[in-house]
Amino acid sequence: MAQAGDAFRPDVPNTARMYDYYLGGKDNYPADREAAERVIALMPAGLVRTAAAQNRRFLIRAVRYLAEELEIRQFLDIGTGLPAMNSVHQVAQSIAPDSRVVYVDHDPIVLAHSRDLLHGNDRTTIIGRDLREPAGILADPDLHELLDFSQPVAVLLVAVLHFIADADDPEAIVSALMDPLPPGSCLVISHFTADSNAQASAAAQGYENATSTLHTRHRSEVVRFFSGYEMVGPGSVVWAPQWRYAVDEPEDDPDIAAHPGRSLSWCGVGRKVSPASPEPLSAPGLSGATAKALLGAPTALGADSAGSAPSAGLQPGGYQPGRYPYGPAAYPELRPDIPNVARMYDYMLGGKDNYPADRAAAERTFAVLGEDVVRGTVEQNRQFLVRAVRYLAADLGIRQFLDVGTGLPTMNSVHEVTRQVAPDSRVVYVDNDPVVLAHARDMLNALPGTMIANHDLRDPASIVSDGQIRSLLDFGQPVAVLLIAILHFLTDAEDPWGLVSDLMSALPSGSCLVISHLTADHYAQAERVAAVYADTAQGLHLRPRAAIESLFGGLPLLPPGRLVYAADWHPDPDTLPASAPGGSSLWCGAARKP
Repeated sequence: MAQAGDAFRPDVPNTARMYDYYLGGKDNYPADREAAERVIALMPAGLVRTAAAQNRRFLIRAVRYLAEELEIRQFLDIGTGLPAMNSVHQVAQSIAPDSRVVYVDHDPIVLAHSRDLLHGNDRTTIIGRDLREPAGILADPDLHELLDFSQPVAVLLVAVLHFIADADDPEAIVSALMDPLPPGSCLVISHFTADSNAQASAAAQGYENATSTLHTRHRSEVVRFFSGYEMVGPGSVVWAPQWRYAVDEPEDDPDIAAHPGRSLSWCGVGRKVSPASPEPLSAPGLSGATAKALLGAPTALGADSAGSAPSAGLQPGGYQPGRYPYGPAAYPELRPDIPNVARMYDYMLGGKDNYPADRAAAERTFAVLGEDVVRGTVEQNRQFLVRAVRYLAADLGIRQFLDVGTGLPTMNSVHEVTRQVAPDSRVVYVDNDPVVLAHARDMLNALPGTMIANHDLRDPASIVSDGQIRSLLDFGQPVAVLLIAILHFLTDAEDPWGLVSDLMSALPSGSCLVISHLTADHYAQAERVAAVYADTAQGLHLRPRAAIESLFGGLPLLPPGRLVYAADWHPDPDTLPASAPGGSSLWCGAARKP
């Protein structure tokens, strides 16, 4: 479990992403996969993936039991991890649609994925908190919009306590969470163990360099978490596949049925019989009276409960610490079944942040133009951006950059390029995709002179008036506005010419405008690619050279003084020519405001 505020480090194995890899997910990086494979190599064949799958099945059975048999209607899932099939709210709400579920995690990617998965579900939310700070969880106002602590709550600590060291006192953490809850509340725990396989202790060493270390515990230690509780279901702490009740299907894996210890997890569900503590814990910085008020009955559920508007006093846009970690602008709904242009672009660049629908759409563009042309186009576009930023910083002395529609982070991002020339450069990235925001926020964490703001290009006034952007960029000094491979996702009816003009009119003399834009001027069949993008959320709108040049609004173009194909704009010695695949798919240029 990463500490709150840790920088995003794809080169450091992350426990949530390693677990995602065990389950066959895609939200993991090479470092996660390498660490996971080291763990897998230390265990008998297939055992680690079997254990992960059995842990997931236990969670599903336990939630179904609580909802069906005990009629629990409130769930608090702490350390939820990356979303998977049959999440807690899906299982509980399939039985009782009025069930309310609060997920707790502080990993930015988990938060981004979950927030959008839960979009539109007013009985489910996620809050950014750390298990090591139970008082903060219990005092969170978003939690209390959904959960009523005068009624039973099921607290789910599934495959998370083994990331808490003894020095952090996991028993005290569990007690702090359960003490304020009323009788009838339930505690659900699964915990990694080496009781059935001594090699599991060695496998735990695979987590030594991860964001959280792994601590195996014996059954007797897991049992202590349930001290004073009435054990339900099988009635004791048992192996994951043994935790069942009457209506559960029999175990379909004969090996697991015969050897349940292969699950490597002790599991149990206990029901609280003692009354709630009269004095609930206060969060740091809150008075007891304030904490008690926060721990009272929830507000009425409705359209504004789980997705309420930002509280008064928040500045529009930009990163806001606390309740709205990516800024209060509205989030688009995550639809992995609909191709997304940023994720398609990521796939074309060889990235991993994409879904089957994105890959399928990208492959359709390959079928139309040829994979070499498509990948060549996106690579030429990326290289143009690098050369343009370097030119502006080195030759024109630009020290402020506003990159609108930044997309998913890649190597040689704007701040990395410009700071090679001028370390005092300041860069603001703008996007409104939640996954982009999460990646970028953590890449930029604790990096002075950079930030990401949550805005839409279609609302330039909100960008140029954003208080946090203006706190970083001095609009009295030149700013370079980068509109790289973004304007072709705007229709003519949305007036990209007016949007560009609105951005540039707010900036002083000496500011620069950089544009790259897809065209069918060379590849006539590129028009057929636009049909592929018709299924995406944005659509694709190719334009001829004259229309693209008009986007500069009459600003004088910088050398070479005209729009050229990406490969021809200030090429480096190793730049592939425009005759190379994809070399003539984009018109590119830069202009300077007189």
